[in-house]
Amino acid sequence: MDCFLKDDTSSGFLDTPPVRLEVRSSLDEIHDVRYENEWPIARTVYRKLHLTDQRCLSLEESRTPAEVAYKALKGKAEFQHTFPKDTELSGYMKLRVWVETRSGKAGQETPDDMGLFMTLLEPGIKKCKTISNKAYSSAKRCSASPFSFPSGKAS
Repeated sequence: MDCFLKDDTSSGFLDTPPVRLEVRSSLDEIHDVRYENEWPIARTVYRKLHLTDQRCLSLEESRTPAEVAYKALKGKAEFQHTFPKDTELSGYMKLRVWVETRSGKAGQETPDDMGLFMTLLEPGIKKCKTISNKAYSSAKRCSASPFSFPSGKAS
């Protein structure tokens, strides 16, 4: 970074594109490093995946409404998806869910709030780390580090 600290531009750093991507299959394994001119990447193709009552993700939207329920204190809902070919996940991801709280027993007051935590995990990674009081998957910490999933499952 001598170009900023010492005003020495001989390294050519100012000529590199502004976005550097590391394509990873895990936190420790880098498959490729490449540069892009913008973020999000202009050629990104966004695809919708739909949650199913079979706890999978599907390219097809269900024609019938369904629900997945779990116990609030110790329960969870996990969904899996199998990529048919090697897939790179780059750019922003969105999740849209409709949620509601229900009382556990008849006559109990219905809770009026909930906490939702979403993570994307690569196959074989089942733990999350806590960093600065926020839960992050140990497989993915930064939206600028896309992951390449070999064809197979991601959960």
